[in-house]
Amino acid sequence: MLPLFVYYYLYMNNGVMTLVIFLLAGITDILDGYIARKKNLVTEFGTIFDPIVDKIFQITIAICVSLKGFRAMWIVVIVLIIKDTILIVVGAFVYKKYKRISKSNWFGKTASFIFYILILIIIIFPNWALKAGLIIESAIITSGILALISYAIYNL
Repeated sequence: MLPLFVYYYLYMNNGVMTLVIFLLAGITDILDGYIARKKNLVTEFGTIFDPIVDKIFQITIAICVSLKGFRAMWIVVIVLIIKDTILIVVGAFVYKKYKRISKSNWFGKTASFIFYILILIIIIFPNWALKAGLIIESAIITSGILALISYAIYNL
């Protein structure tokens, strides 16, 4: 769904299709995790791969939004790339050495939720979001700060 999101958001400027794709991606991600846990279908591959895909999705969306004029989103892009690269490398090391997979914490899930709400606002109300300037820029920077805090808590 990510290539479709990029295509409709950046090239087609189709807010409705972008929103549909964004919501479908989120719903299918939630359902996938729910079904895997409910039906006891959780696999090692899924436990490792799903968070990586989620991170790629977040970073790509942040890049797309920054390319549409939300310059502060570049801060979030940089924070996410650095944080997530470190988490993936450290996670791979921990898995290789201890055969243990680190799980996300509630603060990280909250930071992601706030990020996605902000993206929804930008997709649904792009003109308002661009005109809102300082309000949206502040929310974007707050989203980046929350990502950093979730990283710090994750490593405590």
